[in-house]
Amino acid sequence: MSSKHIVAIVALIAVAAVLLGRQSEKKHSDFESWKAQHSISYDSEIENTYRMGVFLKNLQEIESHNSNKDNSHKLGLTRFSALTPEEFAQAYLTLRAPEIFKVVEP
Repeated sequence: MSSKHIVAIVALIAVAAVLLGRQSEKKHSDFESWKAQHSISYDSEIENTYRMGVFLKNLQEIESHNSNKDNSHKLGLTRFSALTPEEFAQAYLTLRAPEIFKVVEP
């Protein structure tokens, strides 16, 4: 392999690294903007990092869905975008009867 080929390969790798870094920065910025818009904060850096991962996964699914021209509707971000489907269902899709309706055992 000639030195010109090596220089070209190194240049391509450098460009790819810069582009991936910018994409990563944009995704982090999207998460921070979303948190600010919905007045959301997390108690620890570990929780923040976990929620960012969930948010980015959900964002990827939204973008994938919206890029399909055959879909009849569009998806978007909500205040629940950093929750997994299981967390959302457990928190918001569970019927909780008021105390006055609970059966008292004799």
